[in-house]
Amino acid sequence: DLAWVGIRAHYIEVDEGTEMDLPRDGEDRTAGKENRTDKRENTAVLKVSHLLEQQFESELVLDCTPEKTAQIRILMEKERAERLSRRESVAIRIPEDALLLLRE
Repeated sequence: DLAWVGIRAHYIEVDEGTEMDLPRDGEDRTAGKENRTDKRENTAVLKVSHLLEQQFESELVLDCTPEKTAQIRILMEKERAERLSRRESVAIRIPEDALLLLRE
């Protein structure tokens, strides 16, 4: 009966490094999962679309699909947003406890 998964943008973690510890092609993400915390869960690498500058903060806009039909907007400090907007893509992570499971 689950219809949607929601998240408030301020819970999205944006990686400041070169990339998060994301799975490699063909890598088993479930092996030994019961004995460890998988930092790669709920992660994605998204293309940077553009930056919306506001008076005190800025919104970094990321494309969620290659067709650019869905976007995520993340409000952050102007300097950080400008630095990240110069990248081609960024890695994001959504903590499991921040997901909102919504039913119809």
